[in-house]
Amino acid sequence: MQEHRPQRDSSLKAATRLLDDVLIEIVDTGGYDRQIEGSSQLVSLEGSANARNAQRQVGRNWSAVASRQRSSWKHAEPWELAELRSPGLERMSIRAAFAQIYYPKSRTPATSTFRAIIQQDDDLRSNLALSHAMDAVCLTELGSVTQSQAYLYGGTQHYQCALGMFRRQLKSAIDAQQFDSKLLATCHALMFCQRFSTFGGNGDEGSYMHMRGLGHMMTARGLDSFTSEFDLLLLEDYQHYALRLGMIHRRSIDRRLEKAWAERQRSSAGPRYFPQLNSLAFQLPGLLEACDNACAEIRAENLNGRAGACTRAMKLMAELGGLETTLQAWLQGWYSSTEQLPYRPVPVRSLFFLQRHLSDKLLDTFPSALDFPSFASAATHSRFWACLLLIRSTSAELCSAVIPDERPSARQLHNVTECADDLCLSMAYLCGAQEHGLAGPAAVTGHLRIAFEWYQKTEDRAKMDWCKAIAEIVQERGLSSPTLVT
Repeated sequence: MQEHRPQRDSSLKAATRLLDDVLIEIVDTGGYDRQIEGSSQLVSLEGSANARNAQRQVGRNWSAVASRQRSSWKHAEPWELAELRSPGLERMSIRAAFAQIYYPKSRTPATSTFRAIIQQDDDLRSNLALSHAMDAVCLTELGSVTQSQAYLYGGTQHYQCALGMFRRQLKSAIDAQQFDSKLLATCHALMFCQRFSTFGGNGDEGSYMHMRGLGHMMTARGLDSFTSEFDLLLLEDYQHYALRLGMIHRRSIDRRLEKAWAERQRSSAGPRYFPQLNSLAFQLPGLLEACDNACAEIRAENLNGRAGACTRAMKLMAELGGLETTLQAWLQGWYSSTEQLPYRPVPVRSLFFLQRHLSDKLLDTFPSALDFPSFASAATHSRFWACLLLIRSTSAELCSAVIPDERPSARQLHNVTECADDLCLSMAYLCGAQEHGLAGPAAVTGHLRIAFEWYQKTEDRAKMDWCKAIAEIVQERGLSSPTLVT
């Protein structure tokens, strides 16, 4: 008697096929279907001279913990030594080091999605794909910071193993409800790996493809199923990625996830200004795409069709103006609700990290920087100024397309350049303060490209060189730097 096998949903087939194509585009999967020998083991922290040297460079707090561990190993009984060197303890130490490097001094929001994934240790044992993906992220970060080839090799091996397991789980899913939190978190961790140049190189193509696949998985599963705090954190971080990449690529985002996004805000304790800003700006990538299409349409139309295209462009300019008004009102509401100064100007040479990496000429490009009360405040201002820069620059471009003989006024250009300069000053703070760890440089990558493109239009060579120097700093930290083409 032939065994009956349930059929997969047609919508699920489409989502799976798209995501599978995305994964194939990212890497050659020829070797991923074979199991990596000893896949439950981690690269040992004590396995080589390079690893020992790397361990000493990881961070003061974690190095002290590792030193105490080595001391206890020296005087331990054999059975105690075996227990202390278990994969579980190695994994715990590596993840503690990851958090210490990426989020030092806990200046990022306490509800950081990746921290929430790290805290799922009890559940990781039941999902090897997620466990390997997390190991890949942590080992790659440690290898990038310490220049340890042992860590980088281990991160690559775990990434390959996680990707192979993830693809098999995806293909075996019968309905979209099997896209559980762990499967989504695995895709999220693989997307996180693309932040590092080991996997992502330079640019954000890998992150963009992973983001597309994750969005299709979430849509296929359905918004009503996102009820747990962990699911909503994953959704929030997806929207953060989608907005950042949508602003860079000027492409619309699937707005069907806004319902769950609003639920995330209602379920949070206290004001969550960064998600609120993202919600307000969520329509911006679609507007940018429509404006680009309108400009192309105006230039392509003959005299008879030009009037209709210009009318559509004027409507888009009104929408951009309305969005800017909404964003400015949000900013004033935020400022009025806090007693702290939003930021204060400081000499750029007080940011010692930048002073070591930039020449005197580049430091003089922006002699002042901005000091913010927290990492979250700086990241929020950076996102706000990036949105304002895109709105104002696109409005100026639309105006030039509608009235070809009239160039943007000096005041218009000044307002746009002012946004770009403020954006760069916030990036100097994020990238130049040591206590921000890798989270600071990672937060500037997309916005750096937006500012650079405006300076390129205005032919401001000094500020273009400054942006390139910041991109080099990002790349030196082992992160994927934005592609800045002159």
